[in-house]
Amino acid sequence: MEYVMTNFMRSCVDRYMELCPGVRLRDAATPFLPEDPKESPHGKPLVADSKIAECPHCLASFPPGPIYNSLEEFEKATMERRKQREEHLARIKTEEDKNRGELAPVAASIVMKILYGARFVRMDLLRVIGFLACSFTTWNQVCVTDVSIAWCATSIPPWMPSKLAG
Repeated sequence: MEYVMTNFMRSCVDRYMELCPGVRLRDAATPFLPEDPKESPHGKPLVADSKIAECPHCLASFPPGPIYNSLEEFEKATMERRKQREEHLARIKTEEDKNRGELAPVAASIVMKILYGARFVRMDLLRVIGFLACSFTTWNQVCVTDVSIAWCATSIPPWMPSKLAG
């Protein structure tokens, strides 16, 4: 048995182009966005002249946290952090509403169509599509979801035969 999905995968790119007029696709060797580990917090977790704490289990380095003298002090700090986190999340929600991604209204249509074809013939797309599918409710420009879906669509070359034999 052989599944030939070349035309379907081509229609996925066509759907993206139809719902995103004016977008020009470039060649992409992989569906993943390029990442620079030097800029990530894991690549350089510390700033110059800061103290370093090291995990005895994984030997990762990170800035040391506060040391509490009593349980009450720890609980008070925990409550304060929770309050700050709730305020921060409320601020983020209002900012996300302002920075709604351009593709938010049509993202589900594009992502689900690519997902259907990817599970047959393009397993390399499943991780990116899974991330994008989890991002429907928070689709914005900050989380590079618009960029990710464009990059994913460009990694489906229309000339490449998409077949699954089994």
